[in-house]
Amino acid sequence: MALVGALEAGVGAAAKDPGPPCSVPPATSQPFLTWNDSHQYFLAPGGDMESDLSAAGWWLSGGAGLTSGSESFDVTGNPGDAQSLGLPAGSAALTPAICVTIHDPELRFFALNTGKKDAVLDVSSLFVGNDGKVHTKDLGDVHAGSAWTLTDPIKFKNSIQPGPDRVGEVAFMFSPRDNKGNWKIDDLYIDPLKSQ
Repeated sequence: MALVGALEAGVGAAAKDPGPPCSVPPATSQPFLTWNDSHQYFLAPGGDMESDLSAAGWWLSGGAGLTSGSESFDVTGNPGDAQSLGLPAGSAALTPAICVTIHDPELRFFALNTGKKDAVLDVSSLFVGNDGKVHTKDLGDVHAGSAWTLTDPIKFKNSIQPGPDRVGEVAFMFSPRDNKGNWKIDDLYIDPLKSQ
């Protein structure tokens, strides 16, 4: 598939030039306490969907882009948030490569779908394996209705090929599986450790 090939090229390039080392973890918070989730999370680069995603290292295709309307729970603590990432049929969005640990990591975000109820949003990971090649792994399916909903935790432990410091880099892709939905996602958070 041409799209996956282009995405893999982007992740491969990021792997060859990963930027700053992963040794310093980003600041974490507990954004999902209202949902009885006390895990510590960090906001993915550009994950609040409030600024130019390409500048944050995202790769967008097929009409994916920032659109009006933000998740209604204000988990970032910024009441001025007003945007989310729109994902129409045939689109895809790929995060930059993100440093994570192997300690049972997971991600969560908010989703909204104003299309048909049986529409599916696919979540997958791209990572460079120990063989030096880019691999794609399906992580899960997201279903949502016309009200903002927090996704269940989506685990990605098996998507990490850690180095000796037990840290690896993973990029995450979001794409509608079909043409039934009209998707928005917002506030993408990563849980780097299971029990912090």
